[in-house]
Amino acid sequence: MGTIITMLRTVLTLTFLIHNLEALYNFANATQKYIDYKIKYKKSYDNIEVEKSHYMNFIDNLNTITALNENSTDNITIYVLNKYADLDPAEVRHRYSINLKPYSKVNKGGDNKELLRSDNGIEITNTNLYDLNDADELYERYVTKHRRNITKERDRLIHYYRFVKTLVEKNRNAFEGKGNLALNDKADAVKRKDDFFY
Repeated sequence: MGTIITMLRTVLTLTFLIHNLEALYNFANATQKYIDYKIKYKKSYDNIEVEKSHYMNFIDNLNTITALNENSTDNITIYVLNKYADLDPAEVRHRYSINLKPYSKVNKGGDNKELLRSDNGIEITNTNLYDLNDADELYERYVTKHRRNITKERDRLIHYYRFVKTLVEKNRNAFEGKGNLALNDKADAVKRKDDFFY
């Protein structure tokens, strides 16, 4: 049993080392690319800790497209970073319920007008999308503003879930450039049975 555990530890250690050796970009050597990215997309951050987090996401995404391009058999297109390259797609999916890629697939040497047409989403900041981590607080403000008086706990929960579903819909529509984020007094309205599931 001890031999198997030792072998597993060795494999895990080697896997970790190989993964880190394969990473072409790191905190030290991606600086100029990050500076160019920040200038191109007019990025600024609240403080050094926030910027460091975005920089680490940028490095991860830079390594991702480098690996995609190196392993691609397609000689017509390449992967390039886009304006979301400083974000972690999994975190954005969790917090805002939208799917984004921090890179785009473009034609080599082409004008890439299609990329510009399809990149009509809004810039993601915490000021223009609803953070689902704040749904409880948002719902309380909504209830107060619209003078909701839902006394039964089950009914309140159903309306809360419908409200969260509305937040998700608003985020997705805004991200796709198809609507605004304004909430009206029907944001928690349940029109059909099971209307609150998403």
